[in-house]
Amino acid sequence: MIPRHKSAMFSLTVRLTRGKGLHGAMAGAAAWFPWVLGIRVLNALVVRTYFTPDEYWQGPEVAHHAVFGFGHLTWEWQSEAQIRGFAHPALYAVCFWVLQVLVRRVR
Repeated sequence: MIPRHKSAMFSLTVRLTRGKGLHGAMAGAAAWFPWVLGIRVLNALVVRTYFTPDEYWQGPEVAHHAVFGFGHLTWEWQSEAQIRGFAHPALYAVCFWVLQVLVRRVR
């Protein structure tokens, strides 16, 4: 008897490859790969949207605000919350500070 799994794809692969050993299981997974890859490529070509990763808002934007005194801060960085550490944005802040000093010297 095949145990019930939450994934229908896994259950189908187990049924198709039962008794075929590791080689059969790999062949079953390889049969699904072109379909999954095709769906991913189609999704990449069809979907036209703007995506802002969280890493941008939690790194360079926070460092910019710390060095230059303006910019957008997400709720995690507001004075009421302050739930994040400054180690990651500090890497960017050093670069922004150097740029700020260099620009002041050029003017």
